[in-house]
Amino acid sequence: MSALVLNIFSAIAAICAGVLWFISTRVSVPHVVPTPADGWTESSVAVDTGDRKPIDPFATGLLQAMWSRWAAVAASAAAILQAAAIVAGTFSNGKENMHQVVGYFNVIGLIAGFIGGVVTFFYGLPNIDVLNSGGYVEMQETDSIRRYKLISKIGVGLIAGGFLMQLPSAIFSINQ
Repeated sequence: MSALVLNIFSAIAAICAGVLWFISTRVSVPHVVPTPADGWTESSVAVDTGDRKPIDPFATGLLQAMWSRWAAVAASAAAILQAAAIVAGTFSNGKENMHQVVGYFNVIGLIAGFIGGVVTFFYGLPNIDVLNSGGYVEMQETDSIRRYKLISKIGVGLIAGGFLMQLPSAIFSINQ
């Protein structure tokens, strides 16, 4: 019964996310012509969308981002509720389904570890900090170096997360 309730709330959250994302595509902020102050007129940017109502593209972008953030929160809630519904449904059927849960964690951990290994193979370990410490050479950190460091850290994180996801399977098999 609890799995059904969680699934219903998950569906409601997913629908809310869709509605919020749709709203984010439709909102706009009208352009306001700045008033002159002390003989000076501020510059401004306006975009005509074809309906002869100019909009402020920067304020519109900020408003759309706000609606998109709320949509992302609703989508995240839907995903968490869906995961909780799966777990609730699994545990409500007794201990025999525990083998399935542990098996799923093991498979997810294997996949995460494999992807992390591939990422680490191509991007290496995140050791650029040693080069930027000033011990070897003074180097400016560019966007590509920051991206490289981030991706390599994600690879190591996937390997560590994959190991942790496989750990319950190992413990569960020892206790059998």
